[in-house]
Amino acid sequence: MRSQTCHTGTRIRTQTCHGATSRTPAQRPWRPLRGVGMRTLTSTPVRLVAALAASVALLSGCGAGEGLSGFPEPATAPAAAPAPEGAPAGGAPAADRASGSEYAAGAERQVARTASLTLVVDDLRATADRIRAITASLDGWVANESLVLPEGAIDSVPAGSWVVVSVPASRLDAVTDQVAALGTVRNRGASADDVTEVVVDLDARIRSLEASVTRLQELVGRAGSVADIAAVERELSNRQAELESLKSQRLQLAGAVERATLTVSLLTPTQSTTTNPLQTGWARGWSAFLASVSILVTVVAALLPFAAVAALVVVPLLWWRRRRRASARVDGVDVRAGQQDSPDQQPHGEGEAQRRPDDTVGDEDEGHRGQGRDQVAD
Repeated sequence: MRSQTCHTGTRIRTQTCHGATSRTPAQRPWRPLRGVGMRTLTSTPVRLVAALAASVALLSGCGAGEGLSGFPEPATAPAAAPAPEGAPAGGAPAADRASGSEYAAGAERQVARTASLTLVVDDLRATADRIRAITASLDGWVANESLVLPEGAIDSVPAGSWVVVSVPASRLDAVTDQVAALGTVRNRGASADDVTEVVVDLDARIRSLEASVTRLQELVGRAGSVADIAAVERELSNRQAELESLKSQRLQLAGAVERATLTVSLLTPTQSTTTNPLQTGWARGWSAFLASVSILVTVVAALLPFAAVAALVVVPLLWWRRRRRASARVDGVDVRAGQQDSPDQQPHGEGEAQRRPDDTVGDEDEGHRGQGRDQVAD
């Protein structure tokens, strides 16, 4: 005979076994065991938690001890080697950024300069020629030019001129001063855009892409399969296209830094005078009216050839249709008139039918007269 204690969840069931062939007695109502059951349920989790906490503390202590005692720590990230004086740590990109920062912090800045002038002059053509001569003498050229003389001016395009010249950045002030002396200055402006950071960033990206293109070119020779070769060549083409785009941007920035732009606007004395707002509004309204009339006349003139062709076809057709209707109306009137004027041409039955009522009336009159005579005789 042996006793067996079974734990199921929070219930404890006790069975008494009588050998291999004994039967389990009838199950009794469940009752919690005092002492044993409660101690088993409460003590086991506490012990597990305590053992786990002790293990964690032990492992933490061992790890800290190893770190402090000189044992090698787990490899997470390799420490960067000490950089030489003046060189930054962190690899090639960091080196590019650091060199760019040093370049940006230097005395030589990358600045794109522009200037503008508005002059009032008496002779537009002579002043424009003089501006071109000044620009050529200072190693510059005319980038763009527009000239409208007074005899060729209209309401929408008044007389005037504007000239855009490109000169070396170091000579921009000299050119501006010489051009300003050609007339009366109405407006003068200048601007400077510092593009140093943009230039540095482009240079770093260009160097990085050049290195990437070199590596891809080496991989093309070592690629084994056709698919690998195609993938490498495709990536190489993309990198080369991006590299060319960056180089083009860099050249544009270099040109904007090396050469400055001066925009000169030339006005005549009549344009520089202040006009009355009411007069200006009236003039603009009259110009709009004339423009509308001109457009209307143009449209009518454009439609006249089509109207002439349509008239050649439509007018004869209308005349023929009206003539036909008139002829049909006259023929109908003649037919009705002929039927009324010639009764002999009517059918015989109809004539007799028309005469018979008259005969009947005459007979009736004769009868009445005969009766009257008989009465008088009586």
